[in-house]
Amino acid sequence: MDEKYNKLVSKKLKQIADGYLDIDDQTQMYREWSVDRDLTGLVTAVDNFWAEAPEGIDELSNKINNKGVMDKIKQLITLIKSNIKICKGLNNFDTKEYTEDLNFVIGMENVVITRTITKDEKKHMNIINKKHLTILRILDQK
Repeated sequence: MDEKYNKLVSKKLKQIADGYLDIDDQTQMYREWSVDRDLTGLVTAVDNFWAEAPEGIDELSNKINNKGVMDKIKQLITLIKSNIKICKGLNNFDTKEYTEDLNFVIGMENVVITRTITKDEKKHMNIINKKHLTILRILDQK
């Protein structure tokens, strides 16, 4: 039963990781495409995984926005946990740093329940997301 469960979990993690890689590939494609067409605004919008919520939104809109952010946070938590698990025992990967990233994102998960996260918090999670996508890409090449 454990082996079947592990295969199912691995399959799901791979699907999530593939989704992140697809997003990253699309971002890179838009970035290259925009160089020829001077569409830097589009690249910036696509590149920003944690889109800014509009100013002055009502409470219902805020709850909907927080739901979207919560979904992204859960995906990021899954990605970080996967990277930590894979990197344990490997020399060139700092799992302590990854655990700190995980703790920050889990903290943000708790914050989203009570309020909208700030622009700086979104930027920090975007940096963590990009870092862990890069780590996953490196590990996927091994």
